[in-house]
This record gives sequence, C-alpha cells and structure tokens, in this order.
Amino acid sequence: MKNLLYPFMLFVGTMFLMTSCEEDLGGGGDPTATPPSIALDGSEVTLEPLQAFIVTATATPGDADLRSFAVYEDGTLIDPTRITFNSVFAGANPIILVGDEKTVGFSYDVEVVSHADEAVRTYRFETVDENNNLDSETVTVTTELSVVVTPPTFTYMGGSNVTADPGSIVALDFDATPGSGDLSTVEVWENGVLMTDLSRLYYGDLSTGFDANPYAIPAADQQGFTMKKIYIRAPEAGGTFTYDVRITATDGESATSSVDISTGTALTTTLEGVLLNSAGPAGTGGLDLDTGMGTGSADPLAEIRDLGIDISQPGSDWIRKIEGVNGFDVRLVRPGENGVPETFSFASVNFREAIVGAYDVSPLNEWITEEGDIYAVANGTNYYLLETIEVNEKAAPGDNSDFYRFNVKF
Repeated sequence: MKNLLYPFMLFVGTMFLMTSCEEDLGGGGDPTATPPSIALDGSEVTLEPLQAFIVTATATPGDADLRSFAVYEDGTLIDPTRITFNSVFAGANPIILVGDEKTVGFSYDVEVVSHADEAVRTYRFETVDENNNLDSETVTVTTELSVVVTPPTFTYMGGSNVTADPGSIVALDFDATPGSGDLSTVEVWENGVLMTDLSRLYYGDLSTGFDANPYAIPAADQQGFTMKKIYIRAPEAGGTFTYDVRITATDGESATSSVDISTGTALTTTLEGVLLNSAGPAGTGGLDLDTGMGTGSADPLAEIRDLGIDISQPGSDWIRKIEGVNGFDVRLVRPGENGVPETFSFASVNFREAIVGAYDVSPLNEWITEEGDIYAVANGTNYYLLETIEVNEKAAPGDNSDFYRFNVKF
C-alpha cells in the first residue's frame, strides 16, 4: 500500500503542477458519499526552529478516488521546498495523486521543515477526493531554542576523611560556583540516605540550623561562595560514615561532594616492641604491650608471650608462634576473611571499635608468625592491634636470640 512517489513526480512537475500557496481543493463535496480517511502516527512535536520532523500519513479512499494531498501551517499551504515525501522533494503543495495512490491509497513518510520562530503552530495534513470530500489530521509543532545548561561546581576543601569523637560536631568547608542557574538548595545524605534529623545539620554557623533537607541556600550565597561551612553532628556510634553533600541550581543541575567521617574512641598510643624467643635469656619471652618493653614470659605485665623452641624440629628449633598470657587472647586478623574488610590495615585503624570488631570475628592464633601478620590482642577490656614488621629467625639450633618486632596500637 505504501507507494513511492518517484513515478508521478515528473508528472506533477509538468501537467499537474499546482503552485497556489493558499488554495484548498476540498470543500463543497458530495454529502451523500463516503469521504476519504487519513491517519497520522503522531500528534505533537517539540524541536528547534527550522528542524525537520517526520510523520507517517496513511490515506484510503472512500466512494471516490483520491485526488490530492496537501500540508498546511496554521491554515496556509506551506512552501513545497519544506516538504519531502518518502525522501523525495514534493515539488508542489498540494500534490496531485496518480495511479495506485488515487485508487488504493497511500502511506507516506512526510518530512516537514518546521517554522523559523519560537512558536506553537498547527500543521494540517489533508487529502481530497474526486467528490471534493476531504479528511485531515493535525500535528501541533512547538519550536523552542535549546538552552545550554551547565552544572554548578561544588568542592569539599578538606581531606577525604575526617576523624571525630562520637556525637561531636564536624565543620566541613565547601567552595561553590553557579553554572547556568543560580544555586538553590543544599542537601546532606548519610550512607546513601537523605538525613531527616535536622538537629544534626547547620549552615554557615551553629546558629543556623537546617529547617529542611534540602535546605534553601540564602540569597547572599546563590551566586557562589568560598569556604562556606556546613556542620554535621557525627553519629553517637563508632564507625565510618559517608556524607554526600549536594547542591542543586534553579535549572535543576546539581553537583555533589563527598566526605567520610570516622567516629569512635580514638587510639592514643602507637609504639614499637620487641618480643624475644622465650628460650633465650631469663626475663625474656614476654612483651608488655603498654610500654613495648620485653618481660619474662610469665611476667604479670605481659599480654603476649613467645612459645619458645621445639628441639625435635630440624634446622631452626624456634616454634615462632605467639599466644596471650594473663587472661589475654591473640587472634590473627586476615583482611578480606571472616568478615574483616579487605581494606583493613594497621595504618587505617584509628579507633578502638575497629580493633574490637576485628577481634570479635577473627580466629585464635595457631599459626607461625610471618612478617605482615596482624593480630588483635584483648582480655575483654583492653584491646591492642599488632603489626608484625620483622621476624628475625636464627638458623642455627640452640641460637635462641630470635625475635619479633611489632608495631602496637591501643
């Protein structure tokens, strides 16, 4: 049914070229005859001025053959140079139908170049038959110039991680510049959830709490700001919390800056201690983790001890294992195992709660100590984190000057 117009275009350009820009061939038809029908595959279009839009127009005859097809803009025939039918320039508007287009009907992909100004216009697609009966359908075309939008810029001016006491107020400094729209609102998300406890949020100073989240940016800051403080009260619980702070402009564009706030009981001491082979000189084989000083393996000040030697072992007879004493347990912490985060490391731990968490999920130590091993040592009240930085093993049996060197945090 869909018939290309190539065969009749020459015909249109010679015998049946109709150049009138105002003539409507329909009207005054036979009211007793069945009129033609036309259908379009769309009714609304929005685009830039002078851009083309395409609709598929499908027409079928009624009691009489079809005669013509025309396109109008707000009731006026449009210039044929703005129209193509099935990718062929029209050459005329209206066009006179021939062959199967008259007797069977047609289906055209009609491409029309829109009007030149920003406006809403009605485009009518009309077919007329030999009885002067007609049918038409319309498309509402809205033209508007594209608006170039740019997002604002929003930058947290501190480091990526902030350490704070639980429940304390943290001041975060931000710089912002507008894009294509003025700055409108700022909002704060905690671990991916929009914060609803407004008592934990302040803008600019501690006398200006958020009255909503998002919070309306004051007029004085809508053109941008430098080192503007947004205050967040940290959670009472220990842990690391991610805060996404987002500004949105009047044109809907937005920018987000993120910061992690870690809370908990801060570790106050980091030291280095040396634990000697307990088969060595008297008074060795234990380690006081509070001072890093070596002790005897049964000394009441020791939290860990070396297990000494096994003379039945070939080569070096050092067992090279440690265990807890005086009510302390030693647990081997393996990042990425037993629920310990893969990112866990001695250097990354700043709070007691992180040691407690690692200790709770890690197994009691029963392995030979290797450089890089991390241990959590605890008695239920006191917690220590150890990092093995050196294992000095003597190869000769009977040489019991072997030792470990640990970094210790608590």
